[in-house]
Formats: sequence, C-alpha cells, structure tokens
Amino acid sequence: MLETPNTVDSIYTGLKALGIAEGDVLLVHSSLSSFGMVYGAQEAVVRALLSSVGSNGTIVMPAFTWENDDPVNFENPPIPEEWHQLFREKALPFNKDTTPVFVRGLGIIAEYFRTYPGTFRSDHPYVSFTANGKLAKQIVTNHVLTPSQGMDSPLGKLYDFGAKILLLGVDYGSCTAFHLSEVLAQKCSKVSARHLLVENGKRVWKTIEDYEYEGNYEFIDIGSAFEQNANVTIKRIGQATCKLFDLKTAVDFATQWIMENA
Repeated sequence: MLETPNTVDSIYTGLKALGIAEGDVLLVHSSLSSFGMVYGAQEAVVRALLSSVGSNGTIVMPAFTWENDDPVNFENPPIPEEWHQLFREKALPFNKDTTPVFVRGLGIIAEYFRTYPGTFRSDHPYVSFTANGKLAKQIVTNHVLTPSQGMDSPLGKLYDFGAKILLLGVDYGSCTAFHLSEVLAQKCSKVSARHLLVENGKRVWKTIEDYEYEGNYEFIDIGSAFEQNANVTIKRIGQATCKLFDLKTAVDFATQWIMENA
C-alpha cells in the first residue's frame, strides 16, 4: 500500500490527537525524515507545531553550535593539527542572528525554525535555544554562560513554566532536558571549554568552566526507565513515532536516576 503523504493539516491533527493543547509550552526534538513524505517539508512541521499551541503557546527547540569550540576538541570529524591555529584566527564568532544550528542529529527542522519569522534565540555560543510564541523572549533571555544548561538557562525556565517535551520521530537520546537533570544531580565533573564570541565589539576566545554533560550513562536508558514509570503519550504521525510528556516530571525523574546510577 502506498504511503499517504503528510501535510500541515495531517500533522496538526496528529499533534492534537497526541494531546497538545492551546497555550502549551513545548520543547521539541525532531526528525523530518521520520515522518515519511511531507508536503511542505520542514515548513509544514513548523507551521503545524505553531498552530497546535496557538497564539498563547510557545514552541522551543535546541539550536546548538558545537563547531564553536577549540579545534583540539574536534572528534567527528577531527581537523588536521596544522589547521588548528588558522581555525582559531579565522573562524566566525557566534552570532545568534546568523550562526546556523550545527549539531548532527538536531535535524533540519531545528535549523529552519531558527530562521522562522518571530523566532528568538538565546545568546549562548555553544548550546543556544530558539523559541517562538507568547513566552519566547522570556525563555531565551539571559542564558548564562555556565552552567549552560542549568536553572538559569532556557531549560530552567521551561521547568518553571510547566513545559512539555515533544519527541517527533526521535528517541530519548535527543532529550536535551536531561542535561538540566545532570546539573541538578551534581554528579558530572567539570571541564574547561573555549568558545568564540564577540564581547564589546571584539572577537574573543572565552574560556569557561562547565559540566561535562552526558557522563557514564545514556539518555536512552534514562528515558526507557522514565517511560515505564510515568505518563508518556505515544502515537504515530505519518511514519514517525511521537512522544509527549511533562518536562518537570521527566527532569525530576532523571535527576534521581542519575544520582542513583552515575
């Protein structure tokens, strides 16, 4: 049997069937290819998401830029050591208005959402977030450099705002909210990191100390345990398996799990 293509309307209907309501605040992780054929591609998904929460709701996505690091830390792929100094001298500093999302696995929807009219972005040079909707500015404003994914980050604001997490065709390995749990659990070691940014009009490599996120455990394992103990709504939209659950509940569970298992 031929696959039925997805449209803005069919994705919207699927999101509503999943339980998304007017006024919801959603942290979204997504894979466009997981849906199968989508007429309108990533734009269709973004339009459906914004429609599903309405004018009183807010959509949030990660907009990480992991290439904004000292080249000595590059692993996938590494760059030749003889190129390191040239990179340090010529790489472009983070600009929240123009720097594209650069993390394999975040997906094309996250990059498109960054450019969508009305979307705001936090100014962290490594793990920024984007938001569109009623609470967008509040969520992305004052994203501290370190800890980059603690309570003074967009994740902490989502925790306080009673947000939900929506996984669109991705597994718990993509659930960035578990990074907040790592900060709250206080089990991760700390490392120095160097990010390129602009301060007072000057291009600066800034060294900060932050947690070494994702320790000796996998987010997929945390998510599997969470799913067995909490209310997770699971439905298919097109070919994508989609999951909706409460962010605070998930973060609290993951914090305890890390404290007991890390």
